[in-house]
Amino acid sequence: MTVFRNLAPVLVCFWRGVMAVVALILVPCSVFFVGQICSGQSVTIEHVSVVDIVGKRILSDQTIQVVDGRILSLESSSEKKRSTQSQIIDATGLFAYPSLFDSHVHLNEPERDSLAMIANGVLYARDMGGQTTKRVMLKQRATRGELNGLQLAVTGTVLDGKPPIHPWATGCDTPDEGRQAVRALKKAGVDQIKVYALLKPDVYRAIANEAKSVGLPVVGHIPDSITVKEAMQAGQQSVEHLTRMETLFDGVVPLGARPTTNEAFAGGFWANYERVSDDNKKRLFADLKSSGLSQCPTLVLYLGQTRTTPDERTKAAWLEYSDPSQKPWWESEIPSQWLGYGDSLRSSLPAISLAIREMHEAGVPLLIGTDLSNLGTLPGFSVHQEMLLWQSAGIPAVDVLRYATIAPAQFLKCEQDYGSIESGKGANFVLTRLNPIENIEHASEIESVVVGGKYLDRKALNAMLANVKRIGQSKQSLDTSKIELRLSNTLEKKLSYSYQQWPSGGERFRNSLSSDGLQFESLIDFGGWGVPLLVSARGSPSGQLQQVKLESITKIPSVIELTLDGESIKTQISLGDSIVSEQVSPKGKEFFLLSWALIDYQLDQLQLKEDESTTISMQTWNAADQRLDRVDCKLTRRKDEELEWNSIKENCKVYVWITEPPADRIAHKVWITFEGRLLKAIRQEESEVRSVLAIP
Repeated sequence: MTVFRNLAPVLVCFWRGVMAVVALILVPCSVFFVGQICSGQSVTIEHVSVVDIVGKRILSDQTIQVVDGRILSLESSSEKKRSTQSQIIDATGLFAYPSLFDSHVHLNEPERDSLAMIANGVLYARDMGGQTTKRVMLKQRATRGELNGLQLAVTGTVLDGKPPIHPWATGCDTPDEGRQAVRALKKAGVDQIKVYALLKPDVYRAIANEAKSVGLPVVGHIPDSITVKEAMQAGQQSVEHLTRMETLFDGVVPLGARPTTNEAFAGGFWANYERVSDDNKKRLFADLKSSGLSQCPTLVLYLGQTRTTPDERTKAAWLEYSDPSQKPWWESEIPSQWLGYGDSLRSSLPAISLAIREMHEAGVPLLIGTDLSNLGTLPGFSVHQEMLLWQSAGIPAVDVLRYATIAPAQFLKCEQDYGSIESGKGANFVLTRLNPIENIEHASEIESVVVGGKYLDRKALNAMLANVKRIGQSKQSLDTSKIELRLSNTLEKKLSYSYQQWPSGGERFRNSLSSDGLQFESLIDFGGWGVPLLVSARGSPSGQLQQVKLESITKIPSVIELTLDGESIKTQISLGDSIVSEQVSPKGKEFFLLSWALIDYQLDQLQLKEDESTTISMQTWNAADQRLDRVDCKLTRRKDEELEWNSIKENCKVYVWITEPPADRIAHKVWITFEGRLLKAIRQEESEVRSVLAIP
């Protein structure tokens, strides 16, 4: 969001998880998967009060008959004959409302997030940014029913100026680069094109025109160089966080209340919003309505950034289901460099809430979203918190529910399956104990959820939440300061990690290579940016890997064991005392980027000469999907270089490997002495160096 750009280093810190050597939350997905969407199941729900979201009314004593994942009929229970081949649910006293959307998420932990979202009645989400290939693959998994029934629309990478704010974003400096980026995203299979703060006007317009020509809507932030009216003219279809809203009021803001360039809130537009005349608001919001430009404000994001204490339900959910090693965000302090920003934003929250209500009254299209994965957001729970904030702003509960159901369904063009409870539609709805259009808080009193025709009762939902809690425990790091490496008779060495200018932990390791074979052990500590990991390996006397083991140093440990035998690789994943999965896959030219201290042995095995290249299969641990990711890379040994390190010049072998399409372009470059000692490694996304590994 434009007004939050000064927080970029903090937000980027969050995203640095994608640049780590290995991602470090080890919770195998198959433990938590409740079941794929069950086609062929027939469910009849009798005597239920149905929320007619379009008519803004309650249809009393209805029977919903579900067959093969769709609503076969919706009729009065007094007229409907009972099916003899259907699971009968007596829903007397319950209310059914359409399943919810979260229109702004970053699904970085899909297993945990999908469980919590389904348990809260959120069955559809719009993922607003990440590495394109991973996000498209995530959508494909969702389509196959592998995320507990959650469905996704995705944007993939964000299109920004150069250099981009986020490491996974694509920088576009010219109109042609913008057009090429749009075509690449279209080919990759995204649903929307997300634009960001630093785009130049001509590049932004080129992106908008190209997106229109390939049939993709433009969404996201309004760039700093563009006004709301210019975004309307360009055909942008949604705006996140009310970015650049002050530009809609250019020329009508009272004297002394005009915002300054890149100003957050206080002393600028939002602090003086109430001074804008009602006539001007109505006129300008009418223009916004006629343009069709939807607004997704994400109020819960603001509460996290300002460390505002949430409502009691949200507080209880956070304490129970978040990472137990983290201090509650409302008890934490804003970093000193952001104190002014936080105070400014906090003072503006009443005006922002007022603007949302007045946009609702003017008929401006609105969407409920949370910006999930940012501070203060919790999957599923934050949707209910956002809805409560909107109701507190003065929007009637039935309209708040509309902005979380039928409005996003129409916006994402999936209203044939979502958004309302009608005959012929997909069976995706929530049963709650109290009337949600009387008070939006009642929407969270969930009794059961129907996901693609599959009926999940309270017991099943509780089981999902129990697994969410278990995931939290698996992320609860233990103290590593007293852990001693088990290899003896070898010198303990250290590596240090950094991300841009921020230290981010490191490794301490022991290794030896003799006639008895390779022995290796490393303790990786990410300085609080990920759970610590113990990596051990065994290999042949020539240094070829034969066994690798990764173990999280957490309250519930996760273990991944790899056995390389002949032409195959056996993978076993365990959680606690339970074996979760075992599989055997063919062995190719494998390369395991699991510990930086382990790569020199693997590079030596390839025996490349200067300027010689080969294709390798790079495997890294993917925390979000809880599996080893395999990506083809082109590996090249460059010409040897002399590197000065700690005032000493060392001759080094230089290796570069770059991911092959269709994967997102990521490059690594390493310098290794002829004695086999790694001196330096960098990782690049696009053209920007985003992480550095330094060895003191």
